[in-house]
Amino acid sequence: MQTFVHNENMARYRRLIAIAEGDPMRDEARYKMLLRLLADEVATDAQPMIGNLPSDADESRAEKPR
Repeated sequence: MQTFVHNENMARYRRLIAIAEGDPMRDEARYKMLLRLLADEVATDAQPMIGNLPSDADESRAEKPR
């Protein structure tokens, strides 16, 4: 469900940015806010989910081949 909302947010921000880019009377503050919101969503997409990567402690407990 979170992935769906995340993807929809990115699509909506991209759509609103495209509309604003074509408007000569655009509100610059709103346009910059949309760019920042999109950048935040893209950054969230690029970050790995916490808990999916093994920690150093888990690796030290794993049995090592001899």
